[in-house]
Amino acid sequence: MRAGAKSACCAIAAIALISICKGGRETVAVPVLTTSSAALTALLARPLLFTTDKDCSKWDYAEEWTALGYSTTCLGNIDIRNLVVSHCRDRPRKIIQYADIARLLILYEQGGWYVDSDVRPTRRCQAVTSFPETTFGLESDFATVDEANGYGMLQQSLSLWAIYGKKGDARLLENAKKLCALSTRTARLHESRQKYIFSTSGPTIQTQLWNGTVLPVSVFGCGQQHSNSPPCHSESCWGCHGFKGRWL
Repeated sequence: MRAGAKSACCAIAAIALISICKGGRETVAVPVLTTSSAALTALLARPLLFTTDKDCSKWDYAEEWTALGYSTTCLGNIDIRNLVVSHCRDRPRKIIQYADIARLLILYEQGGWYVDSDVRPTRRCQAVTSFPETTFGLESDFATVDEANGYGMLQQSLSLWAIYGKKGDARLLENAKKLCALSTRTARLHESRQKYIFSTSGPTIQTQLWNGTVLPVSVFGCGQQHSNSPPCHSESCWGCHGFKGRWL
């Protein structure tokens, strides 16, 4: 697990300790501790943002998210497996299923944002850093069912590359456990890999399971030409997905 906040917290604590030792308790300790406390409070107030990746060192946009004020953490293979195992009795069969499920669980445990590692921040990501409740958005909004079938998707399907979650939201945990159970089956005869993943842990089944706030495709689903969503530079767009398929 790569966490940007940990080293910063240690640095703040170390500076405070050195100042006390050098300056003496009566004249220096109180103001230094006050300053450090304020800095630590500001750091802890930063919105949390998580991603998953096979190789966290290749998270291209980590520094951009940090520059916007987010506290960033990347979960690798071992992290997501341990997270899923800690909550689910059933064991998924594929690593991509673990990744799909782990994003719900980390938001249940910690709250904040989940984004895929190939999601680039946009201007709205600085203006909108939270929602009142757990919030998904659409990645597709096809004009017809036939058009959606051509892509192997639902007419309206949730985006799983950007999710805002409220810490302790029981719906996230409940759905994660359901996905774990569904992900124990093998692919059916003539079932494509995409259909298998979509229907066991991916956007198809998660769309069917989710009962809560869903934003239009113009927020998280920007750049999806098949659904007439706006380009990523539009004001409505929160993040821009790169479609690099890091878990495929």
